[in-house]
Formats: sequence, C-alpha cells, structure tokens
Amino acid sequence: MGTGKTVMTIVALRILMQKNAIKRALILCPPSILYEWRRHLELWAPELLTCFVRGSTFERSYLWGAPAQVYVTTYDTLRNDVEKFLIRQGRGSLFDLVVIDEAHHIKNPDTKRAKAIRKLSPRYRWALTGTPIQNKIEDIAALFQFIYPGLISSFDLHPDRIKKKVDPHFLRRRKQDVLKDLPPKIKQDIWLEMDDEQREEYERVERQVQTEIAEMGANVTRQHIFARMQLLKQICNFASNRGTSPKLDMLKEQIEDIVESGHKVIVFSQYIGQGIDKIAAGLRAYGVGKIVGGQSDLTRRQEIERFKYSADTPILLVSLKSGGEGLNLTEASYVVHFDHWWNPAVMWQAEDRVHRKGQERNVNIYSYWMSDTIDARIHQVLRDKGLLFENIVDGLAESTIEEHITMEDLLAMIGVEKPTPKQPKYDPQRWAHLTPPQIQQQLLEISPSEFEGLVERLMHYLGYPNVKVTKRTGDGGIDVLSTRFTEHGVERVAVQCKRYRGPVGVNVAREFVGAIQDDESIVKGYLVTTSDFTPECIAYCLRHQIQLISGIQMADYVQRFGLEV
Repeated sequence: MGTGKTVMTIVALRILMQKNAIKRALILCPPSILYEWRRHLELWAPELLTCFVRGSTFERSYLWGAPAQVYVTTYDTLRNDVEKFLIRQGRGSLFDLVVIDEAHHIKNPDTKRAKAIRKLSPRYRWALTGTPIQNKIEDIAALFQFIYPGLISSFDLHPDRIKKKVDPHFLRRRKQDVLKDLPPKIKQDIWLEMDDEQREEYERVERQVQTEIAEMGANVTRQHIFARMQLLKQICNFASNRGTSPKLDMLKEQIEDIVESGHKVIVFSQYIGQGIDKIAAGLRAYGVGKIVGGQSDLTRRQEIERFKYSADTPILLVSLKSGGEGLNLTEASYVVHFDHWWNPAVMWQAEDRVHRKGQERNVNIYSYWMSDTIDARIHQVLRDKGLLFENIVDGLAESTIEEHITMEDLLAMIGVEKPTPKQPKYDPQRWAHLTPPQIQQQLLEISPSEFEGLVERLMHYLGYPNVKVTKRTGDGGIDVLSTRFTEHGVERVAVQCKRYRGPVGVNVAREFVGAIQDDESIVKGYLVTTSDFTPECIAYCLRHQIQLISGIQMADYVQRFGLEV
C-alpha cells in the first residue's frame, strides 16, 4: 500500500491508448474503492472516456453497450453480468485490457467471481495487490490462472519453482525499495459513496436539518449548527440501523493488507456508537484494542500496552478527543481517519501520536470522505481557505484556525445559505450616483465601529478571505486582523482604522508600528482613514512599509466594489 499502484496503472493504460495498442479497458475492484478509481482517472487520464457500470439490471444493460474507452465496475457486478451482457451478446473479447484491483479477491479459483473473470479474453491482464500471497502459496497460483493461464501447474507449487515462473511477469514495489522517493508522511484522501440505506436516511435528516436552521434565521448560533452537523456526519459513517457501511468495507480491505504485511494501524473516529463500537464489531476477527473516554487509567494503559507489544492486536481504535494527545504510538505506521471534524488541526494532532520522534518508518495516513454529503462541503470550505495544507498552517493554534471558519462557512457546510442581513444604513446603489469626494463626506458621518466594519469587508476584496474586527481599544491597537494562506505560509495583516475629519499625524503611525512590532506573526500593516495623512506620516509609513488608504481612496473602493456600510 502507498507505492502508487493505481497511478502507475492508469498512466500505463493511457500510454497504450495513445499508441493505439488497446481500444477498451475494463477495471474491476471492490465497491469500496470505485470512487478512488473515478478520482484517479479524472486526475491522470482526463481525456479518456470512462463508464462506471453500476445501477439496476436495466441501467447496466445499457452501460455495458455505451461507447467508452475505460469501463469500471465491481467483481460481483461482473459475476452477475458476464454471461447475460457480455458472453451471450458476443462481447467476451470486448476488452483489450482487464485490470483487477485488490486481486486477492480471486484467490479462491473455484468461486463464481473468479470463474466469471476467467471468461474474459483480453490481450493484456494486470492484477494489482499489496498481498499476492495472503495465507498460502496457492493464492498466487490462483491469480495466475487469470494473469497467465497455464503458466503454473500443480507441479509448480513450491516456493522456488513458483518464484522462477512468475518473476518475468511480476513487478514488485516494496516500501523499503522506494523509501528515498517517499515523504515521511504519505497522505491520501479516499472518497466513497453511500449505500442505499445510508443515502435514504441521510437525505431525510439533511432536509430536516436544513429546514430547522433556515427557520432560525439570524438567531442561529454555532452551537445549533454543530449539533446538527453531528447528526449528518454520523450517518456518513453508518446508517443508524446497520453495522456495515462503505467506510467499514474500505477499512476491512486496507486492514487485510496492513495486517498481512506485519504492520499496525490506528483508526480514529469522533463517535462511539456510530463509530468505534460498530468498527470494533466489524473488525473483531483481526484483534482490536480500544481507547475511548470514560476508561479507567488501568484499562487505558492495558489497551495501549496490548497494542504496543502484542502481535495479536494490530489495530487500535481511538476516539479522537480521548486519544488525540498524550500518547506515543510509534509502533503503528498506518493511520485511518474514519471521519473528520471541520477543524483539521484536531486530526493532525491525532496523527502526531504516530508521526513523532522514534518513528522509523513512513507513516501512511488515509482519510475517508463521503461524496455528495456534508463531508464534501466541509472539504470544499477547508480547501478554499487553504486549511487542508499542514505545511501552511503548521504552528497555528487550534483556536486560531477556528477564527477563520465563519458562520457563513458553517452554514455552507450543512447546505444552508446565510440569512439575509438587516437592511444596511446606506443603500449600496447610492454610490453609483455619487463622486468619490461625495462618498468621502458620507463616510465621515458613520461611527468608528461602522467604519471598522466597512474596512473589514474591504479586506476581502483586497485578497484576504479571513478577516475579523479585533475589538481592541486604544489608538495604538489593531482594529482589523486579516489572514490568508499562501504557498509560503500564513500571511497576517494588521489594519488600523481612523475615522478622522482632519489629517492623520505621524504619532498615530508610530503607535501603530509599535503595535505591529509586538506581534511577530504580522507581516504587513494598513493605515486607513476617512480623511488624509500629514507629509510626516506618509514619510514615516513609507520607511516602515505601512500601506496607506486615504478617504478618497476608500471612497473609490466603496464605489468600485459596491461595499455596504
């Protein structure tokens, strides 16, 4: 796992298509990773026409005949359809290339699934797996019944003999071989689709949640939103009346590879009933330890030691808040985030239980997300704000990150538009009929706090999406703080607002520079006024790299951007 099998396969497939060596390819995989194939195909081969064969019998009958270059479906869909829609209709040789992902799914050659795949007759046959031999040497012999029929006989079932036979057809990538090419932390988002029961329950609850929040209007609080986010996110893990789900199916797939390769894994979840408990029940056969809130110190220590020192306990389930700090678990080299909170700092803190001093192996981190749900909206908001990149926000306090998630962002996460604000004191349409000097006179009539609010909105248009009024007091203080995340890190900007009728003097600038110098995280300052600046103030600000915005410039911005006052 984590050595790029999927990406290498798509690139190789794409090359064969470009050379016209193949015209159609079929990719088979477990349902839990269908979405991963979709994502990787869109990223690495966007020009290829791809068809995902899913749905009812009627829908699949059409999709198998749809014009495409790459068809993607599950093992069991092929098992059900191979005779009806491929062999009987003369399409058994439709595919020039067949790829089977997680190929150990056909390790038993006598299953209907394995027999269905062997009915296909492609020119190219590729099998992808992290564990070609799961339990016994016959496993790899079963794979080669598809990859190269007739290559291995019962006479060859000896390690040395079978190795010699398969070596010319075997491309192996071990992590220790490619260690120099891999970063210490290998992260991968895994996008999954809900099963039918989950989707039905999720959409019903989501409609209810959106109606409740919308009816609250301007009275809605963060606490209201958080409570309802929890409902939706738990359904993303499991339908309330079921113990299985696409996330658990995906986890089982990965656990098999991890355990077979002799590694250990930590699985984090925010939830107990709709998380840890159901996961534990689904993984009972593998040997599971558990750390959750409410455990005694003795129980917690016993669970940790069992995971650390017992080969029979390769999995540790940890509730995010109870195990996100204070632990050193470098025995694990895999981390799975079964679900997510909206603040990624919580996840990174949890990961660092594994990725810390004493860890001698790469740490593989898998994050499960559900498509077309609140998960996707949370991911979008975090990505838009640059908060998904740990190297950028590294060192920011959890509370600092929370400051940049606005009420509007939280509403967007649950799919509700921001309530319509009260009618502003000034109609923005008026600005179009006024000259900048006339607008400047209007600005002189607003209160200092209203002017700070106006400057706050302006900073959004100047490229700083995360803005807040500090409510600090004193002329030397900072009225507005703006933050943006760049490829070089966090850029914090301080703004001082002066609603003056006369020019701003140099003493104001000196106090402002002093306030900025007290905070090393601030890289730039703006001094904004409704009037103008004295020559001494302008010269001082130029020397100290303070950007000035005069009343006339502010009026121009108000008119240009249609800012509300």
